[in-house]
Amino acid sequence: MIDQYGHHMIQLDEFDEPEFVDLDEAARRMNLSKRQVLHLCRIRALRCQWIPGSEPLVVPAILTGAVPA
Repeated sequence: MIDQYGHHMIQLDEFDEPEFVDLDEAARRMNLSKRQVLHLCRIRALRCQWIPGSEPLVVPAILTGAVPA
């Protein structure tokens, strides 16, 4: 697929992950508490997008590699 500017675009399907997930979803996927996931974000063990005044969003692609201490 090509957009009006001539850029190639990748068509998404139902198997594509969202770019980020919230702490609740990250905790559920990792079988951890939100507090544990937040700690992993703070020590940069997880890649997170920090939003001022809000909870961080977590990159889901790396969630399976994190191991609780």
